[in-house]
Amino acid sequence: MEAPIQKRKLTKLFTLGTTLATLVLATQAITLTETAVALESQN
Repeated sequence: MEAPIQKRKLTKLFTLGTTLATLVLATQAITLTETAVALESQN
């Protein structure tokens, strides 16, 4: 009875972690792009 609940918790945590990682990577990509654009427009 306990195993499925444990697995569900792990799945939820994994999904949260994946979502957070994706958001962080997306934010970093956007920041890098904006930085590159800013540097380009300065030259």
